[in-house]
Amino acid sequence: TVSTTAVRSHPFDELRLERERQRSRQAELLQATAQDASVSDARRRQAHDQLLTLWQLEGREAEIEQLLRAQGYTGVVVLSFNGAHVVVDGVLDAAAASLIGELVHRTAAVPREAITIVDGIPSGR
Repeated sequence: TVSTTAVRSHPFDELRLERERQRSRQAELLQATAQDASVSDARRRQAHDQLLTLWQLEGREAEIEQLLRAQGYTGVVVLSFNGAHVVVDGVLDAAAASLIGELVHRTAAVPREAITIVDGIPSGR
């Protein structure tokens, strides 16, 4: 007999997967626009620049997530052209939330008022 055990994914895996799906769709659209000869040169350059920015955002997200881990937090960071969302495990006090907000601000150059931090999410640990 073969027995199977259901694998539980925790919320952060699902959040990261959804972030990657959305980014992939955005990148595909931008790449198509950047390569479309029927689109104006200015629009193609704009799409190319947005694609580069998208890749930079991905790198900064990974960097911030690593810095969070170094400080003992498990989390997911989603950066956009308009701001940042940070989801962390556990419940944060004001000092910890401020520390995370400052980390995101310095690392990704996101204005403090454009950073949203969501805590109290269990990581499945």
